[in-house]
Amino acid sequence: MNPQVVLPLAGYGSGELGAAALVGLARDAGLDLRRRMFVAFVIDFAGQREDAYAAERSVRDTSWDSALYGDATGWVLRLSRSRQLTRDVAAADLAEVTALAARYRGRVRGAAIEDLRHDDVWGELAARLQDGGRRADDAGADEAHAGPASVPSPREHRVARVELTP
Repeated sequence: MNPQVVLPLAGYGSGELGAAALVGLARDAGLDLRRRMFVAFVIDFAGQREDAYAAERSVRDTSWDSALYGDATGWVLRLSRSRQLTRDVAAADLAEVTALAARYRGRVRGAAIEDLRHDDVWGELAARLQDGGRRADDAGADEAHAGPASVPSPREHRVARVELTP
């Protein structure tokens, strides 16, 4: 599983404060911001079906990928794209998503940022075996094992949360 940060966005607004929170929490969660990230924003439309569909139609010819669905809260539009996450990019994305939500009577619920890197577990294993060594994470592993671990231990990924209100 790739590292991911989920950010409820109430309380931060769509400006610099929201962008700084988005980028800061991604960095704090250990995401490598030099890489391209998958960024998704969720807009909640409650029971306003027509507004949700109108918002989805309005982004069809843009750089956003969209998915419209219903959940326990009502109608939801997810807007996503892959790009390098900088403060300026985050501020522009937040402004665009917030304006879209306001135009169609929706509310930006949150954002998810996922690192698109794919750890090469088999390549790492082969390199360790070739070098005859163990990963730093494995050095403190349970000494009850007679030999080196055959599969790298899983990494824990934290989830960070931030709220942003219009």
